[in-house]
Amino acid sequence: MDIVTVQVGGDVAKDQIVVCVQGGKPFKVRNTEEALRAAAQSLPRPCIVHLERSGGYERLMARVFGESGIQVRLHNPLKARRLAQAVGATAKTDPVDAKGLAETGTLLPVSPVKSAERQKLADLSRAIQTIKKTIGQYKKRRSMPELDQTAMTAYKQVIEGLTREVKILEKAFVKKVKASSLAERYRIIKSIPDVGPVTARISLCELPENVATTTAARVSSFCGLAPIDDSSGKHTGPARIGHGNMRLKAGMYMSAISAIRHQKWAKELYARLRATSRTHQQAVVAIMRRQLVRIVSVVQRGTAWKPTPPESIRKTKLTTT
Repeated sequence: MDIVTVQVGGDVAKDQIVVCVQGGKPFKVRNTEEALRAAAQSLPRPCIVHLERSGGYERLMARVFGESGIQVRLHNPLKARRLAQAVGATAKTDPVDAKGLAETGTLLPVSPVKSAERQKLADLSRAIQTIKKTIGQYKKRRSMPELDQTAMTAYKQVIEGLTREVKILEKAFVKKVKASSLAERYRIIKSIPDVGPVTARISLCELPENVATTTAARVSSFCGLAPIDDSSGKHTGPARIGHGNMRLKAGMYMSAISAIRHQKWAKELYARLRATSRTHQQAVVAIMRRQLVRIVSVVQRGTAWKPTPPESIRKTKLTTT
């Protein structure tokens, strides 16, 4: 007799979660460890729980259910919504979303879940980037014409205080990384030319969990750097890139701009693309993608970056061996 795996959907919010067992009526569970453990015990076995990524509010449920022996799958909210609309669910409520996940969750691609170690490092990395973004906003306000001097002084003090905090957090991040199992991965990512500490930090935390076993093309798509074709019949539109992981994309942008300034291959590629009527953005994206592929390659290989020898040297080595 075949064992049927029950599909369960969960719509997560800050204070409560709406859970729906496939074919059943949705019910509410408080988003606390005690309530979630009780809910996990009440679910039929075997089962798979489908959750949308909800800004971190899904973490507690994913951990508690996982510790209870329940398989938890996390999904992209946008893709879940589009699939629900495709099957005719036009309403948007918590019970409808939970029921939709229970019914269609098996059709959705699964987002790999970060390990607890990487998640803590990612939390720290994102805190650094958030504070840096806030500093940029204050700097922009400080540059307003005819700004009151008292306001100017206040902005300056806040900027200085946040800048000191960023430096403290960056040192704390490096200390945590060196004490973690990801220390070697962080080191080999930094070995790539024009991949500095900031890009290395972002890459370490934001690359997909399965980066060691997936393809560079899939990682490019995850980052939003894979070109998306637009053609149908006689129509052929320009390829575009998707949104992807915006934090990882920002890290690749910083690395690409640095490479264009300092690396011969990047300068030549940029000039060649610009000469073929590519825009500045298109040329930079090509270099961003190249840097991302390099990061993926060293992570998968597990060794530091080694520049590819010139063609003449490679031919010589082949001849002598």
